[in-house]
Amino acid sequence: MKRTNPVMVRLDDTQVRELDELAATVGIPASTLAHNAVLALLRYYKAHGTVTLPLAIISAATSQLDVTLNEPPAVKRTRRRTK
Repeated sequence: MKRTNPVMVRLDDTQVRELDELAATVGIPASTLAHNAVLALLRYYKAHGTVTLPLAIISAATSQLDVTLNEPPAVKRTRRRTK
């Protein structure tokens, strides 16, 4: 499916620099990294009906916590899908 709808994401200077460094290191454009992070979030929510912040990336090889995707919120927030 063609990507036609832009989504605004606000990052501070440090976050932009870190994303750009990651993109350069792995050879994948920053926009593709962000797009795939959103897709993973949507797939997880569709499969489990809930999302808890902060989001985390789990290594498929080791199943160990590798890195959080965003700063922890002041209060843990959980959303559940309503039917």
